Amino acid sequence: YVAELGSHRIRAISQDGTVSTFAGDGSAGSLNGPKLKARFNAPADALPGFAGEVYVADLNNQVVRVIDKSGTVSTFAGKGVSGFVDGYKTVARFNLPTSLAADESGVYVTDLGNHAVRLVTVDGQVVTLAGKGVAGFKDGPVAQALFSSPYGIARGLGGGLYVADSGNDRIRFVTTSGMVLTVAGSTKGFKDGPIQVALFNQPYGISVAVDGAVYVSEIGNRRVRRVGLDGLVYTVFGDGSKTTLDQAFAVAIDGFGNGWVPSFSQHRVHRFRLPTLVCDDGNPCTTDTCNKKTGICGFVSKSTGASCGKGCFLTQICQSGTCVAGQPKDCDDNNNCTGDYCTDGGCKHVIIPKCKP
Repeated sequence: YVAELGSHRIRAISQDGTVSTFAGDGSAGSLNGPKLKARFNAPADALPGFAGEVYVADLNNQVVRVIDKSGTVSTFAGKGVSGFVDGYKTVARFNLPTSLAADESGVYVTDLGNHAVRLVTVDGQVVTLAGKGVAGFKDGPVAQALFSSPYGIARGLGGGLYVADSGNDRIRFVTTSGMVLTVAGSTKGFKDGPIQVALFNQPYGISVAVDGAVYVSEIGNRRVRRVGLDGLVYTVFGDGSKTTLDQAFAVAIDGFGNGWVPSFSQHRVHRFRLPTLVCDDGNPCTTDTCNKKTGICGFVSKSTGASCGKGCFLTQICQSGTCVAGQPKDCDDNNNCTGDYCTDGGCKHVIIPKCKP
C-alpha cells in the first residue's frame, strides 16, 4: 500500500504491477464510510493489520483511521484535534501521526509533533511509550528518553521497535524491556561503514527485511541505506541527486526480495532489488556459511593440519585458522640461462637474452 499525501488516497500495487485506488475519493477532508467515498487529509502511512484490516496515519486530521475487511473506513484513535493527551482512543490526541507498526500489544504510532512514540493498546487505550513531548536526545529508560521529530517506525524480528529519529539523524531502538538505544548515527552527515561511524541526514522511512536488516530512507542524503546485523551500513539505492531520488518519506520491503521507496517530488515509486548476501572472508582455513534468514555470515576454522590449497610453498596447512606455509617450492631447472620463479603455485622459467650457458 502507498499512502499518497498529495492526492489524499491510499493506493495499492499488486504483485503484477497493477496500481489501483484502495481508499479515498481524492479530496482533502475527514469523512468515514465506504472506502472509495471516504476522505483523508494527507495520509502519511498505511499498515496492513493481522485480520485483513488496514490502518492509516491520517496526518493532518490528527487521527489514525482503519479500513476494515468490508471496506468501511472509521476513526481508530484520536479526537481529531492537535494535542498530547493519553487515555481512551476516542479522547486521546496526537500531533502529526506519521508512521505505524503493530504487534500483539496493539498499534504503535510515531507522533512527530509530540516527539514521542505512542501505543494504541488492544483494549483501546492510548499510552505514551517513549518521549516526553519536547524535542531532545537521550537514550535510557523509556520514561526518560527523548526524540526529535521521530518519523518512521518498524517492528524488529525479535520484538522491539526501530525508530527513524529524523531530527537527531539517528536510528533508535526501543527494546522489549523498556530501554531506548541508538543503533546508528550521531551528527548530521553522510558516511557508510561500521555503525559506530556511519552518519545519516534526516532519516524518515524505516523497514525491516526477513533477514533482520534495517532499511532507512533519508530526506537529506536522498538515499536508501541498509543497516545490517553484521554492524555495517551501506547505500543500496540513490546517489544523492534529486534526479534519482527526492523526498523519500518512506521505504518498504516485501517478501520477494524487493525494496520500494516513494520519491515525493517526482510523483513516483521506485523499486530496487535487495542485495544478495555473500559470505567469503578470503581465508582458505575457514568454512564459510551464509544464513539468509538472519543475514549473518559464519566463519568456522578448519581443523589443524587441513590443507589450505596449492601455492608456491610446500606443505601448506591450517593452524588455528591460519594458512601456514612450509619451505618454498624449488623451481630451479638447472639452466643458467633462465630466470626461475614461482607464481600462482606454478614454476616459470624466463629465458635470459644473450645468455651463454
